[in-house]
Amino acid sequence: MILLSSIALNDLHRSILERDNLKSIHWSAGAALPFVGFSVAMFLFYSLVPILLKTNGSTMLNLSLLTSDMWAVIIRIFAYHEKVDWMYFLAFAAVSVGLIIYSGGDKEENPHAGVADEEAGSGSCNYGTMEGSLKTGETSNSFLERVGEKDNKLVQHDPYRTPIAAS
Repeated sequence: MILLSSIALNDLHRSILERDNLKSIHWSAGAALPFVGFSVAMFLFYSLVPILLKTNGSTMLNLSLLTSDMWAVIIRIFAYHEKVDWMYFLAFAAVSVGLIIYSGGDKEENPHAGVADEEAGSGSCNYGTMEGSLKTGETSNSFLERVGEKDNKLVQHDPYRTPIAAS
C-alpha cells in the first residue's frame, strides 16, 4: 500500500513540476531504458536489503555497499573504454577480503543466554532469555538490566517484553 501511494505522489509531483521537461523528451527505447533499469535496480535493492539485514546484520550491509563503486569502474572500462587507476582494484580486493573474513568468522554467542529464574513456581516472574548470535542480526538480551536480587535469584527487567508468570 505504501508503494502505491508513493507512486501516486511521485507521479503527481512529476506532472506538476516537470511537465515541460517531460513534453520536451523524445521518448524512444534508448530514452526509456535507463528509467526502467533504474526502477528495477531500486526495486531489487529495497527488496533485498531487509533480507540482508535479517541474515547478516548492518555491518555486512555497510561493507557490501563499499563494493558498489566497482560497478562504476566496470562501466568506465567497458562502456567508455577508459583506463582506471590500479588503486580501484586494490581497494576492491581489500574490501572483498574484509567481507570474506567478516562473514566467515565465528559468530559471537550471547554470554547471557540461559540465565533465567531457576525456581519455577516460587511466585516470581520469569522474563526468560533469548539465544542468538549478535552477528546475524538476531535479537540479543544484552540490553536486559539487572534490577536486583529477590530470594537469591537473579531478576531481570526487559522493557520490551511483558513478564511471564511462573507456573
